[in-house]
Amino acid sequence: MAHLQQQQQCCKNSICTAPTVHSHVGLSRRTMLWSTTAGVTAWVTLNQAAQARQEPLNKEVDAAESPYIQELLRRSREKKEQRDKERLQDYYKRNFKDYFEFEGGSIRAGKARGIQPDTQQAILQWLELNKD
Repeated sequence: MAHLQQQQQCCKNSICTAPTVHSHVGLSRRTMLWSTTAGVTAWVTLNQAAQARQEPLNKEVDAAESPYIQELLRRSREKKEQRDKERLQDYYKRNFKDYFEFEGGSIRAGKARGIQPDTQQAILQWLELNKD
């Protein structure tokens, strides 16, 4: 008690002659530091425990039960033929264009190679449709 009164007297003086830092100020800082550290530690511990209990958000879904996956499968089946045709046309365009231009690119070349007139017309139409 006498020590506390001595500290209060010291702080009341306008000029302090004490050789060390006042213990009541240090005690207050230590208490504040300790309580802050304890609070942060408790918060981190509780937060980690709460996260450990949560189910993962990206759990695997059964394709047979998911309406979204079923809708995607239905749309894929509907457009399968169309996409197959597009893929085949792209293949023909990339691989046969040069050949058709060589074989039937002109009527004169087609006659020289013995291509029938209706085949020649089909080749010319195809070349016209598949110009770059």
